Amino acid sequence: MVPNNRREPYRGTPQSVGDVISGQVQATFTSGVSLLPHVRAGTLRALGVSTRERLAIAPEIPAIAETLPGFDLSSWYGIVGPPGLPASVVQRLHEEISKAMAAPDVARRLNTEGAVHWDVSPQAFRDYVVAETRRWKSVIEAGKITVE
Repeated sequence: MVPNNRREPYRGTPQSVGDVISGQVQATFTSGVSLLPHVRAGTLRALGVSTRERLAIAPEIPAIAETLPGFDLSSWYGIVGPPGLPASVVQRLHEEISKAMAAPDVARRLNTEGAVHWDVSPQAFRDYVVAETRRWKSVIEAGKITVE
């Protein structure tokens, strides 16, 4: 949310969170992990997480999908390469990255950050990216969303 006297979006989470805490705006939609200290201190109230299910790091916060079935909005990261990258290189990268992500210290850090490690094949990730692109393209078109 932006303050009533501004038309541009916030440039980051700290300012939006500060404005909610101070009462300048009523709500913000941002990274859950950055909000948890405020929620646990009682200075903010978490209304829900946008992922399909509750987060392991904060199981007390309901998923929005519990009220609005099908709601699923989450950030994701992946590693991509140039077109034509040899399949053997893709497979090797996948194997090595999977090993690194499974390391106990990495898994602990991901959990602390509220991230969920999703180890899928390169093809499954490619399919996911294609599906997400289609999904959000239709939302943008239906909402007549443009860049200002």
